[in-house]
Amino acid sequence: MFLFLEWNYIMKGNSLSEKILTSWFQSVTCRTAGFNSVDTGALRHSTLAVMMLLMFIGGSPGSIAGGIKTTTFAVIAGMVISKFKGTRQVIFWDRSINEDMINRSMTLVILAFIFIYVSTISLLSMHSFDDKNSFLQVIFEVISAFGTVGLSTGITPKIPDTGKLLLSLVMFVGRVGPFAIITALTVSKKRIDIETAEENIMIG
Repeated sequence: MFLFLEWNYIMKGNSLSEKILTSWFQSVTCRTAGFNSVDTGALRHSTLAVMMLLMFIGGSPGSIAGGIKTTTFAVIAGMVISKFKGTRQVIFWDRSINEDMINRSMTLVILAFIFIYVSTISLLSMHSFDDKNSFLQVIFEVISAFGTVGLSTGITPKIPDTGKLLLSLVMFVGRVGPFAIITALTVSKKRIDIETAEENIMIG
């Protein structure tokens, strides 16, 4: 996607090998590395959107990467595919994913999305950015912090100290994981084994 979107833009004039190498490097670095071989602030908005998705997903479990992790994304993608196929189970390589793991993955994605959106609104309210498309720049900054990536479009120096503290908190949550924090806060609460009658509602 990076190669396709930036072919005649930021990489215009580069050789084919340079374009492929730059695209590969910039895609991999979005997972957690944070290095850049091109000016991130000069990239197209569509390219930044793709990079935000990669940063939101992050790396794999057990790594030092932030984000929701690749396995969580895979479970969510598998669940969507299973719905289209009409199957009740999420299956990978002849093995099904248990329902509790699917629910935890859904919870993590929802919590991460809410946390990022609230953090973005909070950061926007702390400073009146005078740059164009400041919302895109700020949400890119927040998702970059959540994925512990470190990429920026160049607005970091303009963020006030309170905003930088907020970004530090976002980095911490992104590294530890929203689900892990919620679990730690509620681990001492007793589980209530009460079932309530089901009800069907209209959705979509």
